[in-house]
Amino acid sequence: MASSRHRKTLLLGAAVFAFAAAGVASAADLDKGQELFHQCAQCHGARGEGNQANLAPSIAGMDAWYVKSQLENFQAGTRGTHPDDMGGLRMYPISLSLKSDYGGTDAEKIEAVSAYVESLPEVVPVQRVEGGDAEKGAVFYATCKQCHGAEGQGNQQMNSPPLAGTSDWYLVTELEQYKQGIRGGNPANTNAVLMRGMSNMLPDDQAIRDVVAYIVTLQPSKQEGN
Repeated sequence: MASSRHRKTLLLGAAVFAFAAAGVASAADLDKGQELFHQCAQCHGARGEGNQANLAPSIAGMDAWYVKSQLENFQAGTRGTHPDDMGGLRMYPISLSLKSDYGGTDAEKIEAVSAYVESLPEVVPVQRVEGGDAEKGAVFYATCKQCHGAEGQGNQQMNSPPLAGTSDWYLVTELEQYKQGIRGGNPANTNAVLMRGMSNMLPDDQAIRDVVAYIVTLQPSKQEGN
């Protein structure tokens, strides 16, 4: 089964045609999103390929609804304000800069940059995490798939993002942060609170590496990035 991101990449040509048919406004939104993305590119790369040195995961082709929800969380301060969340502390001010950059409302700018991120051709990150056992990880993933899907395709109704195609080092980092309470400690971010509880089902660091090793097997074969 193709991931949610993979299906969007395959349908990119049809999406471009749809934007043209819809009129100037939709095309203008993507143009504005591309302009706004220059801030994201400083860490995530011009192709959205990610950069571990910048603590920035691959985001190319990420579902627009999830990009939107996370930018809203960052702007609201329900994510990215914990003093030990180094990546989040970088994202928090970047999200706020959207408020002053270019014209339009905050919501319009978030919609535009989210749509642009989704339109980027998917880039499968280079595998960087070692020492995981995918077979053991499949057992742990049986719980994850209830929200994230059997193929890691995500579920918008549950606000569960796609996992297939996500940088493995980033998945390890976020699971560690959930277990430590660096993420999921703000009660206003209910999904993160839920994830914090779920992360505690992974007993140790080895279990985290194992489940991430399994998630890596769900990645579609695309161009490699960081």
